[in-house]
Amino acid sequence: MNKILFVFHSENISSGATRSLMDIVDYLISTEKYDIEAVFPAQNGTAVDYLKSKNIKVHHYTYGKLMQDLTQPLIKRIVKLPLLFLRYFKIKKQAKKAALDFADSGIDIVYSNTSSIVFGGYLGLKLGCKQIWHIREFRKKDHQIAFFLGDKSLQKFINRCSDAVLFVSKSVMNEHIKYIDSAKMYVTYNSYPKSFIRPREQFNSDKPLQVMIAGDIKPSKGQFDVIKAVEIARNKQKRCDIVLHLAGRKSNSQYYDSIVKYIQEHKLDRSVILHGQVTDMISLRDKMDVGVVASTNEAFGRTTIEGMLSMMAMVGRNSGGTTEQIKHMETGLLYDGTVEDLSEKLLFLYNNRDYMEKFAKSGFDESVELHTKGNCAKTAEKAIIKVLSS
Repeated sequence: MNKILFVFHSENISSGATRSLMDIVDYLISTEKYDIEAVFPAQNGTAVDYLKSKNIKVHHYTYGKLMQDLTQPLIKRIVKLPLLFLRYFKIKKQAKKAALDFADSGIDIVYSNTSSIVFGGYLGLKLGCKQIWHIREFRKKDHQIAFFLGDKSLQKFINRCSDAVLFVSKSVMNEHIKYIDSAKMYVTYNSYPKSFIRPREQFNSDKPLQVMIAGDIKPSKGQFDVIKAVEIARNKQKRCDIVLHLAGRKSNSQYYDSIVKYIQEHKLDRSVILHGQVTDMISLRDKMDVGVVASTNEAFGRTTIEGMLSMMAMVGRNSGGTTEQIKHMETGLLYDGTVEDLSEKLLFLYNNRDYMEKFAKSGFDESVELHTKGNCAKTAEKAIIKVLSS
């Protein structure tokens, strides 16, 4: 039985990247063909507990991320560089220690999740085993982060380490095609458990339109734009009753505070509802009509597919992986990135509930077919089989 060591970037199972990898791990466990173990950067966490409950052996080593926050002033990033170099050498030291610990454990593949960590890469090199890397982000385009030694350096390192590189969308793959061998590349998208499938019998034909944007509240997610778009729509058309729901944790305090201030100053208290971090998102989606994905560049919008599976009509920014998930005027609407165009799209759905229902149903059908039948895990296993046989 081949042994695969999964290297997680986070111990939090609510993290989209962790949840997505866990779906693959669950599938591989169910096949009973692989010996699975996992490594986390922290001893405790919901993802750690989840795997332990499945009797999966879990290890802990100290390895952080080596990313620069590009939203910070240049001088602050320069000051942090020595600390990142120190972390870099500590990570390499931890990888060397881990390689000694795993020397006789018969690991066949080290599988690293996200491009924000390099621990798995160095561990795999020390062990001399096969490697798979699963990249789930653009970095600069979506999260405004960059590898401290430069993006080119990171991509070349991933290419040197890996026997296969999986990407969460074609858009993300195309960002890496210059420095990573195309023969190693696979596009996986993401899969979801069947519990996410939430068909509905009735649609809102004449009541206030319930619109939701889900995700961490931070500038790159675009919550402020959606608030302004709703405000414009309500001002443009008399008696236009659109209620916007924001569901997500406060990731950027300054951004969150500016949103609260704007809502108060513009008297939008009844039009914009802040839910905070919601534990039962499925129940909240059941009450929504429309979902908005306003991220500057979404690598793969989990919230897009989750909305579709709840039969919400989805509106997304015409950029990144969102363009691979929403077919304009077929399974949803794409807007050009401006607040004005987004307000027009929301007004269109408000005034044309038949189209809203049509997009919700067609988006639901396509997402069920593409994202609930284990295609992601099957693609990952395809790469695993190929790597093991090479």
